[in-house]
Amino acid sequence: ALDFFDVGGSKEELDSLVRLVEMWDDHRKTECYSEQVDILFSAIYTSVNQLGAKASTLQDRDVTQHLVQIWLDLLRAMMTEVEWRMSNYVPSAEEYITNAALTFALGPIVLPALYLVGPKIPESVVRGPEYNELFRLMSTCE
Repeated sequence: ALDFFDVGGSKEELDSLVRLVEMWDDHRKTECYSEQVDILFSAIYTSVNQLGAKASTLQDRDVTQHLVQIWLDLLRAMMTEVEWRMSNYVPSAEEYITNAALTFALGPIVLPALYLVGPKIPESVVRGPEYNELFRLMSTCE
């Protein structure tokens, strides 16, 4: 996804990819996207659903929507960087670091693994402020 956002996709294609992930299971309702977007979305959709099924079994609850949200956060943050670049906007250091914590892309790698390697993680934990702060610290090495 990173290369697609950095050099491969047009603004319309990037918007389409984000929109498809926002729609998730309803993505079949739209067909206005390129083959590149279709391939990338299909890979994300299939991988997240497969991982979500395995993790949901281990967690005794459906965690797929959390995995989708992790990807959506990443794609939206990447889109923010594209918009900055296209408009020649120079973000403040704080804006940049806040967004970079997501575009560093540890979310789709590390966070889903937590569902697979350890004890059950309650929904309240992954939605809580401590979890989000630990993710931010992991992504920014503060």
